[in-house]
Amino acid sequence: MSEGADPAALRLALAAAEQRLQAVAEVAGGPLGTLVFALDDSGQMRLTSADAAARRILHDGLAAGLGRPLRELFPVTEGAGLHDALCEVVRSGRALPPRALMLSAGHSGLAHTAFAFAAAPGQVVLKFWENAGHDEARDAARHNQALLSQILQNSPVAVALTREDGGTIVDVNTEWTRLTGYARHEALGRTTIELGFWRDTGDRARSLSPLQDRGVVRNPESLMHTRDGRYVVTAMHGSRVEIGGVRHILVYLLDMTARQQAEEALRQLNAELESRVTQRTAELAQARDEAERASRVKSEFLSGMSHELRTPLNAILGFGQLLQAGTALAPRERRFVREILRAGEHLLELINEVLDLARIESGKLPISLEPVALDPLVDECLSLLRPLAAERQITLAEPVLAPGSVVLADRTRVRQVLLNLLSNALKYNHDGGRVALACVDEGERWRIDVSDTGPGLSEAQQRRLFQDFERLDADRSGAQGTGIGLALSRRLVQMMGGEIGVLSHPDQGSTFWFRLPRAAAPQAALPAAAAAEPAAVDSGGAPPRPCRLLYIEDNPANALLVAEMLASRPHIALRHAPLPELGLQMARAEPPDLILLDIQLPGVDGYEVLRRLRADKATRAIPVLALSANAMRSDVERGLAAGFVNYLAKPLDLRLLLAVVDGLLPP
Repeated sequence: MSEGADPAALRLALAAAEQRLQAVAEVAGGPLGTLVFALDDSGQMRLTSADAAARRILHDGLAAGLGRPLRELFPVTEGAGLHDALCEVVRSGRALPPRALMLSAGHSGLAHTAFAFAAAPGQVVLKFWENAGHDEARDAARHNQALLSQILQNSPVAVALTREDGGTIVDVNTEWTRLTGYARHEALGRTTIELGFWRDTGDRARSLSPLQDRGVVRNPESLMHTRDGRYVVTAMHGSRVEIGGVRHILVYLLDMTARQQAEEALRQLNAELESRVTQRTAELAQARDEAERASRVKSEFLSGMSHELRTPLNAILGFGQLLQAGTALAPRERRFVREILRAGEHLLELINEVLDLARIESGKLPISLEPVALDPLVDECLSLLRPLAAERQITLAEPVLAPGSVVLADRTRVRQVLLNLLSNALKYNHDGGRVALACVDEGERWRIDVSDTGPGLSEAQQRRLFQDFERLDADRSGAQGTGIGLALSRRLVQMMGGEIGVLSHPDQGSTFWFRLPRAAAPQAALPAAAAAEPAAVDSGGAPPRPCRLLYIEDNPANALLVAEMLASRPHIALRHAPLPELGLQMARAEPPDLILLDIQLPGVDGYEVLRRLRADKATRAIPVLALSANAMRSDVERGLAAGFVNYLAKPLDLRLLLAVVDGLLPP
């Protein structure tokens, strides 16, 4: 307003101008609305009044909005720009020329024509009218705009509309306010740099530079500062849109914080798992090394225990066999010797079974599966037990064997199980009783039944069967036993892929059975007797020629025993070397026809003695027979692999020793 102007004249001119504008608005199809804003001390334009026409045009309860900031009243696209324009009107006093505005797109859906002028210091008047068209078009526009607004506000993705030139926030949806923590009125009209979304204008320009080339921008991961000071990870996608000829950026923000936290948790979990795997691998390696060391220690212990127990048994059983073979004993003394031998054999059986159990537990008992014909094996076992059955007048019934009964098993272990079950059937039977054996065809398997007429077993007793050292109070009956046989048999049958069990009732006897897989008939099988021990050489009646034997043995009792066992061969001259070095000297000085060699020797073991004998030209061809208390199968296999012509385990069997020696000496 210029100085010196008549206020009354100006008011008349203004009233006339308003009448003309009202006429223009009516011609355009709608009434003229008036809004008055005042600039407060904080720089906010606030609504101070709204006439009825303005409220009707905008369909808003503007009366309830009196005192509210302009940005909250018109936030969609024009709020920030209109605010700045009205501030400029107050500052400069120049009117705002007519312009097209979307004052409330969420409600009317139509553009408006508006202009503004200063009415008083710090106050501005905004006049506007609706750019009306046909009613149908206007209704459709309102409907579409309402639908778009609803979609925007209900979108699960945070959406913001900003001006491209400065980043002023024009509008946001509900998800955006939840993500950032800023209320809608706190964000509208402020720039993204003010809110800390970008560190500076350069950072914003670099991030939005793809808009210049492609009109879109995609940032897979961006950090966004929230109202409470946190940073959230978002995937930001933006595209350029033009509204009223002004470039805006429509930004979509997808909260990636949970995903990133999950990925970080997954990375930490993977790192932890890798650490655990590494640690567990190290622990397993250590456990494996400890297990291997424990296995070696156990094997060494078993071998040592076997050696220490068999050495005295060798003397007990060996001298007992010599006494029994003699003719100078009275019947009473012969009975004493028989009891000594029986007790010694029982102790040897206990040692063998305990060692077998220990080897099974340590995984050191080898099982060799092959087709095994049951007929000859059953005959062999029954022939061995007939003398024991005859002593108590127990009948061994003729076995019921099906033709072609062949199992896939380890022959030695099947023989061991059969002997155990048959000997138990005799041992725990009554005098004059009966024992029967039958093979039953079960298709894929053969079942072997061993039945007796003993006292039978209760259900409670059957539950205690097949446990280590469990004899079911049989020791009160005086029957000898170790309580290991059934437990060992169960383990052996299971190792061969079979099953074992019992059927019994008190006072009705018992039937112990075991099943083994069926197999095709073996190609050929040696007679059991031929495989058991070597046959003596038949000299055809001619006296054998003199032979020299050297026995390298540090134990005097063992040396004396072998000398007495060979006393029945007068053509054999036996020399004894108590030390390995002396034995080597004697062998070189006067080579014998056969060397008997102990394994456990002081200073140098039998394997080193054998190596030196083979390395010396003078002794290289002399056969060497191992006599050792190291009686485990692995010991025998090692000895034969080292070059011994044979390997006899202590306690020595008199007949077997003589047969082997006779077979190795020249005729």
